[in-house]
Amino acid sequence: MTILLMYSTHVPSSRHIETLRSMGLNVVVARDEQHAVALAPEVDIVFGHRYLRQISAHAKRLKWVQSTAAGVNRLPLKALKAMDVLLSRNIYDADVIALHAIAMSLGLIRAIAFEHESYRKHEFRCLPNNAMVLGTGQIGKRVAKKLKGIGIKSIQGVNSDGRAVRGFAQTWSSKNWIQGARSASLVIDCLPADSVLLDDTFFGALPESAFFVSVGRIENIKVKAMELALRKGRLAGAALDTKQYSNKGSEDVPNLLLTPHCASHDEGREARLENAFESQLQRYLNGETLQGVVF
Repeated sequence: MTILLMYSTHVPSSRHIETLRSMGLNVVVARDEQHAVALAPEVDIVFGHRYLRQISAHAKRLKWVQSTAAGVNRLPLKALKAMDVLLSRNIYDADVIALHAIAMSLGLIRAIAFEHESYRKHEFRCLPNNAMVLGTGQIGKRVAKKLKGIGIKSIQGVNSDGRAVRGFAQTWSSKNWIQGARSASLVIDCLPADSVLLDDTFFGALPESAFFVSVGRIENIKVKAMELALRKGRLAGAALDTKQYSNKGSEDVPNLLLTPHCASHDEGREARLENAFESQLQRYLNGETLQGVVF
């Protein structure tokens, strides 16, 4: 059985490669896209997704893909389903991402740093009494736990069907969640792409001087509506973790904090993922249920 490693975040460690070999696998590492395509016909398992779209047409033996990403909307899902490939996503960065969301929230509330310091328009604030977390999965649950840890008492959640989730005082569905947003002084977005649209209706529903933080996908956010809410003061501050936001022509947007899509990163990430993926492989070889299965 052959496993192809093609991590986009790091070069696999020699320890990781030897551990996988000790489990009885032939381990190959893609040097680049061309090399990955050449290796694809003999591959049974892929760890990482760097060249997944390019190799999918050539990987006729492929049975399982373990992605290094939490969101999978940018992967060749249709092709993988047609090939009857098992796909699992990365659930192992959830705590670090949640910590980043809390850090950005406190940065806004305490007016610590903004993209344009000269446009800081509000003073230091106390912690809000209530918050809403968009998404009640691995990341959302950890965000809720950390919010309680810093003293926010009432936390609402939003998921597709409004099902109750431990750690949330109340949950809303994607159909009626705007109603709950009307009382949320802090909203933290943890949603994957194509979940809900954060548009004029959403920003207009928030209470005056609310805070908005996103560690989700910027594709869900109507950026112009967010900027208008910041300028009008309906939003006291907004923070986005993305490389895709362009504020060209919007340099006067007040109380905006940006981080460069780094919420999942820390000095221990490489080892964390390698250890987690080794455990995943052991489950796969034992015929056990994998963690983070997409389909």
